[in-house]
Amino acid sequence: MSWLVTLHNRPMSIKFKTFTSSMHKRFFMLMLVSVGLMGMLLMVGDSSVNAAERSITTIVAEPHITITEPLKRPYYLDFVVNNTGDDDILMDIIPVQGDFDAWKGNVHDRYRSINVTRVRLSPRESNDELSFRFTVPQDVQNGTYSFIFDLASENGILLGKLRYNVTVEKPVVEELPDLIMEPRYEILDGYRGETFSFQVNLTNTGSENLEFGLSANLPRGWSAKFKPRWENTRIRTIIVDPAIRNTGLEVLVSTPETTDPGLYDIEFILDNEEIGQNTLGVQLNLKGRPVIEVETSGGRLDVDAVAGSQSDLVMIVKNTGSGEAGTVRFLSQAPQYWSIQYDPSQVIDLKPGDQAEVKASIIPPDKTIPGDYYIRSVASTVLGQTELNLRINVARSEAVGVIGILLILAVVGANLALFYRMSTR
Repeated sequence: MSWLVTLHNRPMSIKFKTFTSSMHKRFFMLMLVSVGLMGMLLMVGDSSVNAAERSITTIVAEPHITITEPLKRPYYLDFVVNNTGDDDILMDIIPVQGDFDAWKGNVHDRYRSINVTRVRLSPRESNDELSFRFTVPQDVQNGTYSFIFDLASENGILLGKLRYNVTVEKPVVEELPDLIMEPRYEILDGYRGETFSFQVNLTNTGSENLEFGLSANLPRGWSAKFKPRWENTRIRTIIVDPAIRNTGLEVLVSTPETTDPGLYDIEFILDNEEIGQNTLGVQLNLKGRPVIEVETSGGRLDVDAVAGSQSDLVMIVKNTGSGEAGTVRFLSQAPQYWSIQYDPSQVIDLKPGDQAEVKASIIPPDKTIPGDYYIRSVASTVLGQTELNLRINVARSEAVGVIGILLILAVVGANLALFYRMSTR
C-alpha cells in the first residue's frame, strides 16, 4: 500500500510499509524499557518491605509525666527497645520534635552515664538501659510539651518513634479581685499535737487600702491564730496597702494530740465588705508521734561488774507512741576508759507497739577501784532521746586479790628472813 503526497506542488510517492515497520520497532523498544523499569520498581519495593520486616522493633516507653513542682535535677523516663527480627540493626536515634536545647533533652544510657545517638541490636536482643533525660527550664509555663525521636536504620528506613508528653502544672497563684494570696508552702508535714506556721504573702493590686477580716475553716478542736509576720501581736483584721508589694501574714495552726494521723484540708478566709470573701486552701499532713521507752529485762538498774571483765545487760526498747520511730541509736556516758558496747548499735523502723532487745556489754578498766559507778545509757531518735541511768557495782578482780596476797606474803617473808639473820649474829 502506498500514499501519494504533494510537497511543494510536487507529487511524491511514499511507501507506508517501511514507515509502519519503523514505528513498530520503536513501540516494542519502549514497551521493553517500561516493563524493565516496572520490574526494577517492584524489586526495590519488595526489598524495602523485606528490609522493614527485618527491622521491626518494639518500643516500650513511659509516654507521659505530669510535673507540679519542677526540680532542678534531671528527670529520667525509661524505655526498652526490642529487635524482633532476625538481622542485626544499627539504629539512629534522631530528635525531630521538641525544644531539646532548652530542656537539655537527650537519650541517656543510665549505666554508662553517656548520651546515646545510635544503638546496635543483635537479632532478638533488647536494650533496657536507655532513658529520655531532660531538665525542666526554670521559666517554663504551664502546659503540655511534646518530644519525639525517630528511630531509623542506617539506610534511613523509619523503624519506629519515641513520643513523650511532659505536662507542667505548677501551682497557680490564687488571684482574686484586687487581692493576690501567695502561700509560701501549700502542704506542711508534722506530728499531731504540734503548732504549724503558714506564711502568706498578700498583694493589693488596687489603688486603695483594703481591710480584711481574718478567719479559718478548721477541723473540730483545732485553733488558728493570725499575726503580722515578724511580730507576736495577735490580730483579727489586716490592712493591705497597695504600695507594699508583699504584706506578710503568718497563720499559726494548733492541732490536738488526739487528732488521727492523715491529710487535712484547711481554708483561710479574708473577708472585705467591698470585694467580698477571699479564700486560700492549704493542707496539713499529720503523722503519729513515736514515744521511746527503755528498761532492763529484769527491771533492775544496778549491775555487778568486775574490773577488767565484761558484764552483759539486756535492755528492752519499746515504742509506746502512735507513729513509727524510724532509727533508734544508742549512746552512753561512762567514766574514762570504760568500754560500753551495744548489740545492735541501732534499731530501725520500730513501729508503734513493737519492742526490741539490745545487749549492753560493760567492761571497767583493770585498775578500777572497787565501788559504785554510774553510767548513762541514751536511746536517741530525730525527735528526742530517752535516758536510762545505771549503777555499776565494781568488785576487785580475783587475780588482783591473789597478787596482793602474794605481795603481802613476800613482804612478810622478807622481813622474817631479815629478822632471823640479825638474831643469829
